[in-house]
Amino acid sequence: MQCYITRIASYLPGPSIANDGIERFLGSLDGEAEVRDAVLKMNGIERRYYAQDERQKATHDVYQLGALAAERCLTEMDEPISYLGVGTTYAPLAAPGCASLIHDRLSESSHLNRPVEISSHAGICSSASTAMVAAVRAINSGHHDSALCIGAEHASEVLKSTVIQPVDDRTEHVNLRNSRWFMSVFLRFMLSDGAGALVLQNNPLRNGLSIGRTQCPLRMSRRCA
Repeated sequence: MQCYITRIASYLPGPSIANDGIERFLGSLDGEAEVRDAVLKMNGIERRYYAQDERQKATHDVYQLGALAAERCLTEMDEPISYLGVGTTYAPLAAPGCASLIHDRLSESSHLNRPVEISSHAGICSSASTAMVAAVRAINSGHHDSALCIGAEHASEVLKSTVIQPVDDRTEHVNLRNSRWFMSVFLRFMLSDGAGALVLQNNPLRNGLSIGRTQCPLRMSRRCA
């Protein structure tokens, strides 16, 4: 059984923020300036997005970010979706799972107002990839013809200065990068907010671009039907 990516969409909240505007949204922490400059030089990120305002009040939650990306992905799609996989690093609610809550948000907007099999995934830097792997397997098994996969993150909710409380163990380490303080602070200049969604199907589009796997499992090719 083949599997193809047939639709891709994203949702990025708020205006595009340059690096000199990070602290307007995340606030500042004592002693982090040196870490900030080093991390920004290393990662090369120039613009980012935050699902909160300059008072550090959330404008979206992670479930809404995922639902908005999904709505864009499902626009003008006639084929029914029967599987929903969602991944996020941090979900504010332990239960229900992130897929359950995003399914509910999509039901409200009529974009997925039908019963579907759901699968929620978590993991540092790997949650969305794990959700996608599960969706591919669901299609390759023959149990589903199409699946919606979502990755959503709301990192600012736990990195803003009014919430984050990094352990200050800087004096215990000759190399600051080995400290727990550094591991907390450097993420403030790495991560931001947003969501992506894609549709997987067992057949390529009749008209349009589809992305599918070649005979070699280590190579990817783009196929136009």
